[in-house]
Amino acid sequence: NGADAESVMALPKPGYLFKQWSDGKIDNPRQDRAITTPLEIQAEFKAIELSLSYSAAEGGRIARGATSQSVRFNGDGAEVVAEPLEGYYFRGWSDGGENPNRKDLAVKADISVVALFGKYMPLPERNGFERGNFGEGWYTVSSGPTYNPWFLTTESQTELPKLEGTFAACNTKIMPMDSHTVSDLYSPRYLLDEGWNSELIVSQTYAYQELYGEVFAMQIRVDEGAWTDVRAFTPVYIATQAVDVIPASELAGKRFFQLRWHYDAEWRYAVEVDNVAIAKPKPATEKVTIAYEAVPKDAGTFDMELADGTFQHGVAEQEVNQGDKPLAVKAIPAAEYKFVRWEDGGTDATLRLNHGVYSSYTQRAIFRGTDSVAITYRVVPEGTATFMVDGKQTALQTVVTGSVAKPVTVVPNKGYGLVFWSDNGDTELVHAMGRVDADATITAYLQPVYPVIFEVKDANGLLSGAVVTVGDVSKNTATDGKASLELPNGDYTFTVAKEGYNPTKGTLTVASKPQEIKVVLEKNDNPNPPKPPIAVDGGSLNQVLAMPNPFVGELTLTGVSAVERVELLNAQGIVVYTQSLQGEERVVLRLPNLPAGLYLLVLKGQGQQKTLRLVKQ
Repeated sequence: NGADAESVMALPKPGYLFKQWSDGKIDNPRQDRAITTPLEIQAEFKAIELSLSYSAAEGGRIARGATSQSVRFNGDGAEVVAEPLEGYYFRGWSDGGENPNRKDLAVKADISVVALFGKYMPLPERNGFERGNFGEGWYTVSSGPTYNPWFLTTESQTELPKLEGTFAACNTKIMPMDSHTVSDLYSPRYLLDEGWNSELIVSQTYAYQELYGEVFAMQIRVDEGAWTDVRAFTPVYIATQAVDVIPASELAGKRFFQLRWHYDAEWRYAVEVDNVAIAKPKPATEKVTIAYEAVPKDAGTFDMELADGTFQHGVAEQEVNQGDKPLAVKAIPAAEYKFVRWEDGGTDATLRLNHGVYSSYTQRAIFRGTDSVAITYRVVPEGTATFMVDGKQTALQTVVTGSVAKPVTVVPNKGYGLVFWSDNGDTELVHAMGRVDADATITAYLQPVYPVIFEVKDANGLLSGAVVTVGDVSKNTATDGKASLELPNGDYTFTVAKEGYNPTKGTLTVASKPQEIKVVLEKNDNPNPPKPPIAVDGGSLNQVLAMPNPFVGELTLTGVSAVERVELLNAQGIVVYTQSLQGEERVVLRLPNLPAGLYLLVLKGQGQQKTLRLVKQ
């Protein structure tokens, strides 16, 4: 009589959450003290409700089924059907699903997926990846155990040569040693003319290093048929042009076809692909024409370098046999103009191609007045944001040399957040440069973020006005007791505080999905309560420095004597490099083959963790 009971915890079965005790208390575990009368208390549970969200990207719609569904743990969702609009085709779901008719069964976690669509494209095709993106309708899918999509680069990959300008690559050596990559680079679907009766030429430049067991092949899919090999690549350690012919019989009577570059390898080497051309073969008497055009129209002319080293001035076009390399052409600016770049991205005024051409096209050179400079805006990862200047979407701002640029605003797509701007490390969405004296490219680095919803209550119910702090971000709970933040993958310490209550401190891990955290605050009867504890990130790891930042091939870490493990994560939150340390004060990480972009360096040691943001150029 009057003694304390033992602590009791209510453990929910799979699919349920603890709700409360039958006497209204929500402590779990609970301990009843100073008991003077018998107690009979039941634990009350509630079924876990999971959300299913389906949406459609550009080019399609969810034609049937509810786009927002709620199911119990291990329950089945209702079928949804993704449907392309005219001129588009269903590409797949964002989580890798390939069937447009989708019904999620035995659901054990929230699901949020997007139906992706591609645009049918006409022939011929000419893609050198020089615009800094894969090209309209091109995309990559990583479907293996290790997330390792194709990427664009201007740097040679593991023991391979540097291809021409910007090119596509997939590198397994930058992954952990126990990794297994299955990754594909897809072309668009190409429409075939009615009554098609022609062969098709497919030309490309590639390099491929092999150890054993790797698979690297160019494959074709005609209409809705199976993927079949056009070419199983053989290892070559120099840039090599490969030309294949797809027989007319394989295409006759069909509506469309698609190509993909399929790479399946464990921790090995890399592959590189560039200058993809797809075209009908031409008769020997018919030439391929390359026309040259200045933008603005009278801002420049073109000189062609002849085989004997002399120049032909003022050329408007040149003709070559199909598959031959064109002669080099130099863009010559007119008075009061300067050459900026070729339309496809090259910045050398002399355009010298190292590959053959298979279809006629117009090559445009961009010029600009000598009294002006341009600021080009770029986002990494590609396609995750847009830029606004004066309320209009743009990727370029031209200003008079020496003047102040207008502010630019980065508008992240849903599910992404700004990390920083490349020129000054600023983390605000609105970015100002100041005086501009030369052309500049400014990159906004973004990373995926995921909703974290805090629900705060006390013994009487939901609490508004509680301050939720995660890192250097604080938000107040609304009238529903909730505060929502968007956070990238990682481990965090949070505090929840409200006047008159004891502050609560906890940890959370963001792992590529939304989550909800429930916090219960207890009343504080102390008239002078202590201030909430201040979380200090890193502790003895705060002395670690990473130099240089940005880095190119090597990264030097100092002050790492307390660090036990180093992890490097890419912008998708995937670990691309790990190393264990043994108490060294200084260590050099050699990372020449990592793609350019944003990375997070995670340092772990003595039960602590510190995260640094890095940029690989």
